[in-house]
Amino acid sequence: MQEAFSLIIQVLIIVVFISFKNGDNESFFKLYHDYALAIFGILTRTITDHDLAKECFTQSFYKIWSERRSYDPEKEHLFTWIVKIARSCAQSGPFAQKDQLDNNILEDIDLIFGANIRTYLHRLYHAEGKNFGTCLDITIKQAINLIYFESQYFNVTAEKFGMYMDGFKRKTIQSIRKLKIATKIDCS
Repeated sequence: MQEAFSLIIQVLIIVVFISFKNGDNESFFKLYHDYALAIFGILTRTITDHDLAKECFTQSFYKIWSERRSYDPEKEHLFTWIVKIARSCAQSGPFAQKDQLDNNILEDIDLIFGANIRTYLHRLYHAEGKNFGTCLDITIKQAINLIYFESQYFNVTAEKFGMYMDGFKRKTIQSIRKLKIATKIDCS
């Protein structure tokens, strides 16, 4: 029974895709409706900046539409093809460059402390609640919140607070040290 249901679903997807492949807008909206959340979830895990992920998401669906005739159901499942397009978008141009810079800064800070600082800060926040970061300057506390809790890029945050990247990175490291000294929770 379940195999028959699965087969029916696959046939419906193929029918919708054939219509989509032939340029039917309604079929495109159906595919968008069926896959948009999954694709956006993949992109937000790949690209940490939410606005950049949205931009990549839009470009991905534009590319899906423009390359719809190249899809071959004999080679791969529709979802796999869509994911490949979204991932190629995430790994291209400005998306990859900005994300790589941010990942390098985060890795540098993790290496300095010998721990995953995002995880450490989340544990610290849960342990201290509303007292989290009371030893910090309000500006750097807001910046740490944007970077480590809202996944905003370092360069975007530094620009928002009118700081150069190197100085901002140094101030972030000093503030994490201050947090570590002020609390009894270890990084590791």
